[in-house]
Amino acid sequence: MDLVETLTQNLSGFSSETLIWINGIVSNATRAVGLYLVGILLVLELAKMFEKANASNAGIVTLKMFQGLAFRISLGGLAVAMSSFVLHFILTIGIGLANLISRFAGAAFDVFALPSVEVPTDTLSIIGEMLSALLNPTEAVRRGILVLLLIVVGALVTLAAYVMVWVIVLLRFFQLYVMLALMPIPMASFASEEHDHIGKNYIKRVLAYSFQPAVIMVVFGVYHFLSELTLDLTGLGNPLNVDMEVQFFQNLILAIVFIIVLWQTHKKSSELFGV
Repeated sequence: MDLVETLTQNLSGFSSETLIWINGIVSNATRAVGLYLVGILLVLELAKMFEKANASNAGIVTLKMFQGLAFRISLGGLAVAMSSFVLHFILTIGIGLANLISRFAGAAFDVFALPSVEVPTDTLSIIGEMLSALLNPTEAVRRGILVLLLIVVGALVTLAAYVMVWVIVLLRFFQLYVMLALMPIPMASFASEEHDHIGKNYIKRVLAYSFQPAVIMVVFGVYHFLSELTLDLTGLGNPLNVDMEVQFFQNLILAIVFIIVLWQTHKKSSELFGV
């Protein structure tokens, strides 16, 4: 899996047929409903304006009140009409951030990396390690098995991570298509100062999904550097040397944490925008 290519797809690139169908739904259904809702909010705002004038301004409606109402209604109508553009624009910003991160990532997205090995460099030390391993072959075999287990764990983590990324991407685009289809309806709330939090929260959720790929890339990079492993093969026959066992369990725990954090990337992305 090409992680960067997978995470930087737009709605058209992921499924152009779905996007065409969604655009038809927006043009022929939800945008019209959104404009109807703007009209309903106009009536409610007019009623509230006259009520406010009667309560505090001796029933006199000023030009300033109408200016505020006109601004709100214009904002609501514009938000409904431009809802698709807003979502695509936000998604483009999120993709741009992901591309910027990937440009300077180097090998940070390589989850599966073979451990580097430290061995004695002088001849006497090498001979000593070989004799130690021959005198205690059980310990040497056990440590060899641990090395193999570390490699197997790394491969399994890589497989699980890529499967999870694909599931996350599928869920993300599913949500974005649905949100695009319905977006004109909550955008109508900008016609009312009292209810505009609905549209603001909707945009925040779009932002969360749009920036999730960048969060996933950061999680991959952090795991890559934290999981870098150097195996010290000195003391293979020494049963008191437990460094390799410690490294094994450290990497096992780190792998579990990585999978958990990877699944929670949408939550972390939502926190960026207070959702």
